[in-house]
Amino acid sequence: PPQVFCQDRSCSAHEFCAEKTVGGEHSCLCRAIFASPYRLTGTFGEPTVCDKNSGSVTLVGCLLEEKGVDFSSLHLNNQTCTGQMNEQTHMLTFNFNSSNTCGTVATV
Repeated sequence: PPQVFCQDRSCSAHEFCAEKTVGGEHSCLCRAIFASPYRLTGTFGEPTVCDKNSGSVTLVGCLLEEKGVDFSSLHLNNQTCTGQMNEQTHMLTFNFNSSNTCGTVATV
């Protein structure tokens, strides 16, 4: 799919470039069809994925941006555990494992 240049980055396939406020800055915002399931459940991403010795949490960058959340300020319980933003999909993923729990608590 064609990408749209929006300020200093390209919008992903599930985003479009638009003014956040009238006469304001441009930003990559979520396409309604993509964002609808998250908005209906009041979530910012997928459920936590747990494996035997690891886990991850993935959040949708455009949903965070629409709410004015700076993804670079987010972290898990351990403040050194920050997420990695995928530059193509604009999905923010936090990873943790048994060696580095990031302060997470696993429950069964």
